[in-house]
Amino acid sequence: MGVNSGRMFFRQTMQRPELVAAVRTVRADDRLPELLSAAEVASLIDHARTPKHRAMLMLFYGTGMRTSELTHLRVCDVDGERAVIHLRDTKSRRDRIVPLPERAREAMRAYWCGCRVRPRGTDLLFPGRGQPLTRAVVDRRVRAKAPFGGAEQVHSYIGRHTHRVGIANSRIRSMDDRGVTFATTNGGVETVSGVAFLQRFAEHVLPKGFTRIRHHGPLAPSHATTTLEQARALSPVDACRRLHAEHRGSTAAPPPDVSSAPGAHAPTWIELLRELTGEDAERCPRCGTGRLVRRAPEHGPAPPRRDTS
Repeated sequence: MGVNSGRMFFRQTMQRPELVAAVRTVRADDRLPELLSAAEVASLIDHARTPKHRAMLMLFYGTGMRTSELTHLRVCDVDGERAVIHLRDTKSRRDRIVPLPERAREAMRAYWCGCRVRPRGTDLLFPGRGQPLTRAVVDRRVRAKAPFGGAEQVHSYIGRHTHRVGIANSRIRSMDDRGVTFATTNGGVETVSGVAFLQRFAEHVLPKGFTRIRHHGPLAPSHATTTLEQARALSPVDACRRLHAEHRGSTAAPPPDVSSAPGAHAPTWIELLRELTGEDAERCPRCGTGRLVRRAPEHGPAPPRRDTS
């Protein structure tokens, strides 16, 4: 219940204004949103998957219309000659006219002329399946993460999904008969029942036979200064051969690079693995004697593709 609603309840309904006389309104922080640069907006538009999504992004950026206005935009509301769009029944229940940029008009024309199947029974510019698009559908079409700014940002983005637990102990505030209270990732606090909390936590439990990246392989934290460095040193072919010679205690020069000889081919990763560790990746792990053969998957005829936009 909001502060103003509580004041009205005690003053008008209960006739007890003295109970809320000392209540003061706490002003929330009003912060400006993070704005994208022109280069980031151009990159976002260029990565649109279909002409329909590109036209939606161009209209959002060029006109500043709301999501509800875009989903209810009709073909007759677009005036290409005067380069304006007539928005009807907006949030304030008032009509307004916004200018239509030239590039957005070209994107809309490319989308409309490229429609293989024109919508029937509706005059919406961006129709859904028998009804206008919902806000959730539009958000999934145009939502994008922050542009990757190099290897560090990519590592930070992927690392939070591969090297973190489902929920840290520091985020759990309390546990009682009401349920479990924990801090959310957006800075809030949420309380759910014990069963609901276990259901959410069980979504992070891997099935049998799977191992998390943070617990296995050269990317595990315990291998950051050992196996990972060795894997980096093993990446070039020449380094692999030198390390193999040192591992055997041989002082002789590493074997010549036969990849430059006429008719020779560069060694594959299977051959390098067999030479360095003695492990044969093509040997059957069950019987230990058979050979694994890679075959192309046998599929039937592909089903007809449907337009799900």
